[in-house]
Amino acid sequence: MRICLSKAGTLQINRLCNPVNAIAFAEYNGLYLLVGEGCFLKIYDRISGAIVVVQKVFHEQPIHGIRPYISERTFVIVIWGGKSLTVLDLGSIVCVWPSDLDFNAQHMLEHETDAWILDVYCDLLKEEVYFVTANNHVWKISFDGRARHVASVSSSMIYCAEIGWHGNNRIFIAVGTIFGDVLLWSFDKTEQGGPAGPITHHKIAGHEGSVFGIRMSNFLHNGVVTRVLISCSDDRTIKIWNVSDSTSTGDKLLASVMGHASRIWGVDILPSASQTEAGLLFMSRGEDGTVQRWQLKNVNPPRLQHEWTCSHHSGKNVWAMAVYDDSMRQQRSPAIATGGADGRVTQFRADDNLYSTFVMDQVRNNIIRRQGTLQQQSPTSEPYIRPAARQARSIILSLEGMWSLSRRIESANPAYPSGTLRGEAKFQARNSSDKAFSIEYLYSEWGEYHTDRGLTMKATREYVYRYKADIDEMSVWFVKPDDKETVDYLFHTLEFSGSAVHHAEANKGDEAKAIGYHLCINDYYNASYVFQWAHRSLDEWHTEFTVTGPQKDYVAKAKYTRLGQPTKFNLNDTASQIQHKLILPVQDHSDLLPPKFGAFKTYAWISEDAFLVTTQEGLLLLGTLTTITDMPLPPSLSCPQVEWEGVLQEDALRLTSIVSSLPCFGLALVGGSDGAIYFYHHQYRRLHLLTKLSKKLAYLRAQSISDSGSHSVQESASIGVVATCLGVPQAHFVLLEPSKNGSPKILREQSLDLDKDFIITSSLLINDGSMLLLGSRDGRIDIKKPRLDLLESESAAPLHEVFHFHEDAITCIGILPHRSGEINFKDLRTWTTSRDGTFAIHQISLKLLQKAHIVSHQILHSSQPSFGPNIEGACFNNSTGDLLLWGFRSTQFVVYNETQKTETMTVECGGAHRSWAFIPRNDGHGGGSFAWTKASVCCVHSQQEASHRVLQAGGHGREIKATALSPRYETADADESVYIATGAEDTAIRIFDAELRCLRILDNHTTGIQQLRWSKDGKRLFSSAGCEELFVWRITSIDNFGVGVVRESIFPRVTMDGDLRITDFVVEEASTALPSGSQSSNITYTIYAIYSDSSTRTFNYHPSTATKPYLLSSGNYTTACLTRLSLLYCNPNHTPRPATHLCTASTDGHIAIWPLSQISTAPATPRTTTWTFRTLVHQSSIKCLVTLPLSRPAQGHIIATAGDDGALALTRIFFLNSPSSPQIATASLLISRAHASAITGLAILNPSDSVNNNSSDRGGKSEVRFTIVSVGNDQRLKVWDVCVDGYVGVGVEGWKVRRVGDSATGVADAAALRFGVWGRGRRGGADEGGGDEGGEECGRLVVVGIGVEVWRVGGVKRDGGMVEEEGAERGR
Repeated sequence: MRICLSKAGTLQINRLCNPVNAIAFAEYNGLYLLVGEGCFLKIYDRISGAIVVVQKVFHEQPIHGIRPYISERTFVIVIWGGKSLTVLDLGSIVCVWPSDLDFNAQHMLEHETDAWILDVYCDLLKEEVYFVTANNHVWKISFDGRARHVASVSSSMIYCAEIGWHGNNRIFIAVGTIFGDVLLWSFDKTEQGGPAGPITHHKIAGHEGSVFGIRMSNFLHNGVVTRVLISCSDDRTIKIWNVSDSTSTGDKLLASVMGHASRIWGVDILPSASQTEAGLLFMSRGEDGTVQRWQLKNVNPPRLQHEWTCSHHSGKNVWAMAVYDDSMRQQRSPAIATGGADGRVTQFRADDNLYSTFVMDQVRNNIIRRQGTLQQQSPTSEPYIRPAARQARSIILSLEGMWSLSRRIESANPAYPSGTLRGEAKFQARNSSDKAFSIEYLYSEWGEYHTDRGLTMKATREYVYRYKADIDEMSVWFVKPDDKETVDYLFHTLEFSGSAVHHAEANKGDEAKAIGYHLCINDYYNASYVFQWAHRSLDEWHTEFTVTGPQKDYVAKAKYTRLGQPTKFNLNDTASQIQHKLILPVQDHSDLLPPKFGAFKTYAWISEDAFLVTTQEGLLLLGTLTTITDMPLPPSLSCPQVEWEGVLQEDALRLTSIVSSLPCFGLALVGGSDGAIYFYHHQYRRLHLLTKLSKKLAYLRAQSISDSGSHSVQESASIGVVATCLGVPQAHFVLLEPSKNGSPKILREQSLDLDKDFIITSSLLINDGSMLLLGSRDGRIDIKKPRLDLLESESAAPLHEVFHFHEDAITCIGILPHRSGEINFKDLRTWTTSRDGTFAIHQISLKLLQKAHIVSHQILHSSQPSFGPNIEGACFNNSTGDLLLWGFRSTQFVVYNETQKTETMTVECGGAHRSWAFIPRNDGHGGGSFAWTKASVCCVHSQQEASHRVLQAGGHGREIKATALSPRYETADADESVYIATGAEDTAIRIFDAELRCLRILDNHTTGIQQLRWSKDGKRLFSSAGCEELFVWRITSIDNFGVGVVRESIFPRVTMDGDLRITDFVVEEASTALPSGSQSSNITYTIYAIYSDSSTRTFNYHPSTATKPYLLSSGNYTTACLTRLSLLYCNPNHTPRPATHLCTASTDGHIAIWPLSQISTAPATPRTTTWTFRTLVHQSSIKCLVTLPLSRPAQGHIIATAGDDGALALTRIFFLNSPSSPQIATASLLISRAHASAITGLAILNPSDSVNNNSSDRGGKSEVRFTIVSVGNDQRLKVWDVCVDGYVGVGVEGWKVRRVGDSATGVADAAALRFGVWGRGRRGGADEGGGDEGGEECGRLVVVGIGVEVWRVGGVKRDGGMVEEEGAERGR
């Protein structure tokens, strides 16, 4: 094979996963998210989540900020980074995402300044951009590129700035300095007579560390609008400053709080729709990888209160955050997007993570209201009917919040002039002052009244609106004039006419009408109301008051229009108290119910919106989540509502009960303390006695037989039940089928013996009970295959096989999804979850030999998700196929999407030791419902979608130190691809596909990863880290799951303390035939490793035997540390080709040769090895080393090294004389200043082991040609063409090195570089390497560091020469 470098460009970037430094929302003929990743702009469609545009903006500079500006005529995006700035319009973004992404489109016109740009402001009318630089100067640049200096104050070095309050031609600048000061200054932007001089309004010595983020905002404090600055710092504090009065010299600090666990990078204000009189809301982001919400409380003095924290990124540093207010459209809180050092882009809402709480008295009162009685036996088969809509309740619950008010008064009395009032009105919920009313609002209005005579006056008015639930009545009351809050006397009651329109069923154009009247001494008030619905929301309503009498004669017509979202209840009540006020009392039927319900005991979801609860007094209750259809609530109440229903009371359910449900069928099994098992059908609300066991139940689980693998659920599928009793070593199995009238039909019933110490915690039935898998409390799995047909004398004996894998209770067992309905017992693949924090996939093979079952078991995959340690359940989502895991982390309940590697739900519940139940939603949006008991209170949390949406998955959140490319494998579309393994300082190993989609995360290491290597067949991955950790991972491709990974072996530690780093290692494989005529190969691995104490170790590993890895030899270098190593071959033409020497590089700039003949092959006799030759190549530490064996024995090896001195060295090693006792000679060529800083990665662009095909005889002179690519801390990727004289003894005089490519990479602190060949090249493109009729494959380079990039290297041609880049310069 040959690498053909394109004439159009030596290297082209193909994929990237770099830190996201900038992010912004945009709305222009659609909803978009703009993401700055490196020097590229990516535009995502917010609705579909698809990336629609990728554009290279700057030549090399990463993007640091994005600011869209939209008018009726244009959509302008101002982008800046470092000293560069550009202005884009929508028409200039032309690079649409193709099937094989091309990131190399021409970048935009780039303007450079004298210092880093920190913030911008665009004036669309004048087509010019103002920007602040790091030396506190303001510049102005026009769209055509003309720039000039505008204003400046003290030349303080600043880290952050914001341009704001640019009204009345004055621009205000808030900045934070590196010394912790906060400055606010301004200038006049008018150009008449030149710009006015700048004014410094405030200079505050605010922080003890550098200020990294600053924002300006308004704060409503004590009814007065206050201008504030919010700053965050290196000292981990957030401080808020009062800057309203520029003449004040007093203390300007309003509030301060210690925020994140480490440095805080920035803050963003939540939009005005989220601001109320309660306080100011804002978000902060930090180095600890979290985003936190804060509220500046409107109290005296103002106080900063932390509200919640979200951790949607891995590793460290949330670099970018954007806030967008779409509450008017979505009727939800503002949208937030974040981007981090891990390259992940997420979207979520600033919602409170609320849940409802219910004490038993509330539940009892709710049941009284709905039913009035409770069945002592099974209820009738009457279906559940939702209560009729209540007109007054729907109206009053929709009034809460802010309204725009316009009132026209036409008066016939000159003493009361006609005019128009324009202002605002507010309905504020509060505690009811009279128990007869369940809901009470304080109504306030304010505005200006403009009379027809030209007078203007302030106007205010207050009323109290009340609602009485038992008669569905809404009324309006006067307030006392002294305090304008206390209820005085009745104004009027609203009498609704016409048919009731339910809140959730209302369509646009539907109206609700009401009238009322009031006699005030001699004046009559006739009121009429018209409420206009707009699809499930009340957005507009009208009133008309006709007032007649001796003193008054006028008509007042008012129009109310909704202002944004309704405000939240401004109460100090707990969530349960708020819910209690919304439970509507009716007539008292308490004498028909048991005096006590007892405590909440167990939960089970019977559907996605309904759950069963048992109580200590034997009651079976049904809780139904009331969506907007069932109980119209103000949008500000985001916690779920529950309507309670008493199903029945059964004495057998007292004290102890177990419930297991099948939500897909609406069925449940309920077990009591007397061993009885009841069958519950949700449609008929019936409870049937299914069977009765001898003692109190210890375990009960119902399972649909169709759960045995396929995604779909068949209505006619049978149901299996597994139950055990306390102290009885038997498992009871029942196979049943539900009938049409709700009663069960038992098909088979059987008992199976268990080991005495086997306590069942999970079970799985397969094929109508033909096989049963049981999980125990101590982590064992019992495989049972009972005799099903006792009449068959030829049937095999019952199977009973136990194996042990988990270290704690197995909580759930399932079968991997499969396409066919048949289950193959020869290759049965199941999964388990455990409280040891492990999710595992097992392969169970079952064979019948001489009427005996032979069982073999193998672990195909084992992982420990980050949310553990208690994994309580799992499922594959029916819509997406994603694997969902759920369990507990400390005091939180967590739902984790293992496929997407993200948490979809997090609830603060108090921990695992409580009764609880969870059900995921199957619509693919990541939602679910969770019910639990906390302090004798029933709590319910429900969400319709995931807590956040991942638009770009990203990768590591810390520096990547190692990478390795697997051998090629064939994909489903007959293409070739590879797996890319990366290891980072976050101690995790990630396995990506060629598209940089993360497939698996391996986090068993305890320190940062040092090196990764694949085996030749791609079935094993070797990894090393600190603490002398050297692991072997077995890799398996699993249908309908992907890559399965198991840690197969751990190498022994070599020191007592075990604190050394394994800085590098190489793996050599040997294969021999297995005995007894086996056709499978017997692979033995020899691992050569170097340690941070300047020692080498050699290990032997044989995976097909039970022998652990053992030490073969050890050796020591000098006091300098060893950094890299590689294998050398004295006889490269020998097959198989064993390594004969080890080549190491070190911090002293030398390379050393170690003969491998000193190494023992027996585990009991490890030997000591020594180096026999070394030569000085570099002036300082060597960072990377690659070798190229030459085809002819006399030609030796080419060793390419590079390091801290920025030089690239090529050293040729000659092995003279016989292979058994060779003499070593070297010749080196040093290319100084190859990079401007340390070189950290090298790769030779040749996939074969030698360059025999690259040798040529030209005029009797032998030459060897190859290509080297280098990457360094200067973020340059350089390509070198090397021509080496093939004869021995000529030194380096005939060598030629030319640099044929030089590109900028977005990967900072590059640590490794790997070359591989996969995929197919595009034909006819600029990067095609020639006219090879046989087709071409794509060579690619993978660069890792702070991020990952994949570069395309043109085609790999079967024959032909190298096409050099035109104008390539000759290196030294």
